[in-house]
Amino acid sequence: MNARPPAGAWRQLAPAAAFYLVFFGIPMAILLVLSTWRQEGFTQVPDLTVGNYVAGLTNKLYVTVLLRTVMVALVTSLSVVLSANSIIVGTS
Repeated sequence: MNARPPAGAWRQLAPAAAFYLVFFGIPMAILLVLSTWRQEGFTQVPDLTVGNYVAGLTNKLYVTVLLRTVMVALVTSLSVVLSANSIIVGTS
C-alpha cells in the first residue's frame, strides 16, 4: 500500500502555501528580526539583543496585559469549542 499522496495534491497545495508564506511567514520573520534590534531615539539600530523581551517580561504592566490577553483568548476558544460541540451534538 502506497502512503504517499498523489502528485496533484502538491499542485493544489502550492497556491495556499505561497499565500501563507508571503502574507504570514515573511512578515513574522521580519517582526522577529526587528524585535531584537534596539532603539535609539526614533531610529532602529541593528543589534542582536533580547533586551526588549527582558524589559517586556519584567515590566508589571506588560505582564498584566499579556496575562489578560491570554485569558481572553482561552475563554473565547473554550466558549467557541463548547458552542460548536453543543450545536453538533444537538443536531445528531
